Amino acid sequence: MAEAGPLVVRLLMDTGVGEIFDFKSACCLRVFDVNLEVLVENRGEAPLTVGPHFDIEHEGGVRRLTALVPGGTNRIGPGEVKSFYYSLDEGFLRGVRSLTVYDDTGRSYKAGAAFGAGLQKTGPGQPKER
Repeated sequence: MAEAGPLVVRLLMDTGVGEIFDFKSACCLRVFDVNLEVLVENRGEAPLTVGPHFDIEHEGGVRRLTALVPGGTNRIGPGEVKSFYYSLDEGFLRGVRSLTVYDDTGRSYKAGAAFGAGLQKTGPGQPKER
């Protein structure tokens, strides 16, 4: 079960961030079909480390996401926001209910429930962040 704590997690779907990567990186970094962005904000007073995986709850069960960009474990200082990116099949994306992030102290933090608080679909024709 996710706990209240210093990390706030937001899940942004259909952000089109892949096009931004293509523009910024020209010929170096290639991230194709990225349609999921996870924002993790540290509102605490101490740095925390998250990763190397997140769990995404879908109507069919839970899937562990391990090929996040950036990969591995990531330190998030107080007041900082770190973005993580992933690519999911469009059909799977429609059934997403929530996402859970784990920190290095063993706590878990959940982003929303079916497009509720913390879970937004930002693609064309979709409601934007409130």
